Amino acid sequence: MHNILAVDVWALAKTMDEFQPGFWSAFMKNREKAFKRFIAETIKNKSSTSRKRPPFLR
Repeated sequence: MHNILAVDVWALAKTMDEFQPGFWSAFMKNREKAFKRFIAETIKNKSSTSRKRPPFLR
């Protein structure tokens, strides 16, 4: 299943690169930014929720 998805993604990226050169590199840059933001928010949310006391202990 993973190989089929990989081929689908490759075909989509190849096609988009033909219509809009640089598509794949722009996509990967945006993906990296989104991933870093997701990790930062996840860490922020974990640290802020770990400090709060559960409602039954208030």
